[in-house]
Amino acid sequence: MKNKLVVSCAMVVLLCSMLVITGHASGLISTRNSGSVTISQEEYNRLKRYAEMDVILQYVEDWYYQEPDVDKLIETATRYMLYGLEDPYTFY
Repeated sequence: MKNKLVVSCAMVVLLCSMLVITGHASGLISTRNSGSVTISQEEYNRLKRYAEMDVILQYVEDWYYQEPDVDKLIETATRYMLYGLEDPYTFY
């Protein structure tokens, strides 16, 4: 159960980071001086899919008895996400 929580949290961080970076690079996300961010409906729908994992990550960051190593969580989530494909030729 604990491993599943850690993996889920790491996936949230990784995927949200990737989506934001991709959005900026492709012009789907624009920032303004007001501090607000505008994204397309498509990008919003993609980010919404990961909202639950973000809630879990926030919970871990707020309540876990030690400070989590976010970089390690991201790497672990990446490995398990690809492992979930059950393809022996796909790895990280």
